[in-house]
Amino acid sequence: MLMLVLVLGLNLVISFLNARNVGHVWAESKAVGGWIRLLAWCGAIQSAAGFTFVYAVVVGYIAVSTGYLPTAMLGV
Repeated sequence: MLMLVLVLGLNLVISFLNARNVGHVWAESKAVGGWIRLLAWCGAIQSAAGFTFVYAVVVGYIAVSTGYLPTAMLGV
């Protein structure tokens, strides 16, 4: 359980840093276009996926603990 919390925390930090850095270069990448624009989109998608993973695990644990999902659905 401690390892899961540490991995989720690391994933949250990496997703936050991705979102912050993409936000810093978004306007410039839109003006320049090309490869930098593609990389900005990739960073935004990675950030969204990382945040979604953390939220999904938290909601999954809440659903299992309240009885909405069986324990086998969580995969632990």
